[in-house]
Parts: sequence; C-alpha cells; structure tokens
Amino acid sequence: MRKSRFIFAILIILVPYLSSAEDGEKYTGYTLYNHLIKYDSGDTIDYAKGTHALGFFRGAIDGLVHMNSNIKIMLSNLDQTKKDSDAMTVVKYLGLNIPSGTSYGQLVLVYKKWAENNPEILNEEAVSCIYYAIRKTYPPK
Repeated sequence: MRKSRFIFAILIILVPYLSSAEDGEKYTGYTLYNHLIKYDSGDTIDYAKGTHALGFFRGAIDGLVHMNSNIKIMLSNLDQTKKDSDAMTVVKYLGLNIPSGTSYGQLVLVYKKWAENNPEILNEEAVSCIYYAIRKTYPPK
C-alpha cells in the first residue's frame, strides 16, 4: 500500500511534465512564468496558454504536496535508528512547509516573485522551478 502511494506520487509529478511539451520542447520555468504574466495582462490571444499554465501550476503543486505527505507517512513508520540516518537528512531537506490555508493564487505570486529574482534558473523544468520557489519561501522545519 505504501509503495503504491509513493509510485502514485511520482506519477502525479510526472504527468504535468509529460503533458506540457509544446512542439517537443520542454516546459521550462521561463515558459511558465511568461505564460502567467501574459495571462495577467488580459491579452485574449494568450488566454489558452495562461489557462494551461495555471492548470499546470496547480497540478505541480498538488503533486509536490502529495509527495511531501507520502514522505511524512513513510518516515513516521521508520524506527528511530533509521530516522537518524543520512537518508532521513535528505528527506527532511526535500520537504515543503506550505502553511495551511495558503491559496493557489498566493503560491502563483510566490512563484512569479521568485522567477523575477532568479532568471538564471528558469531554463530548468517548470516543476523544478516551482519546487525551488515554494521551498525557498516555505522551507522545511
């Protein structure tokens, strides 16, 4: 059961990535940022791309939150010696700490601000950039 949850979490993360390519190109953090900005401008030509970007963002956030929850569940089932291992340190580092009640709109704003301050990283995959932005703003405890 736990293994299937972990596999499901990985699939949730991969689906937006696999379905996001436009003409064979990877969906980068820059592409996501650009589509979100154009969507905000109200330009009807870019409405479809902006809607896609918002849906992609929401799917990526849901996948990251689900993965984070599964990591916590798996960790709670480890005995204390395993919790003190190097693997535990890595898992704690990967975790997210998004406060309850945070809306998707707030997370989009966090991403856009992060993207404006980190243009050198925006060539990476969009899901990775979303993770970096959220993790920097809401680091693990």
